[in-house]
Amino acid sequence: MMKDLGVVIIEGSCPGSSYFAAELRISIDEANRIAEQNGYALRFIAEGPD
Repeated sequence: MMKDLGVVIIEGSCPGSSYFAAELRISIDEANRIAEQNGYALRFIAEGPD
């Protein structure tokens, strides 16, 4: 599912870093289209100011 949706896991770039995230590497619209086509029970939304 992660590969289909263009999601990658990012871990800290140096020892001791606490940064850990999942980053979407394709557009939200495209990811949602792929999720719907594949029957995945999730959708992405943009955060921040409108």
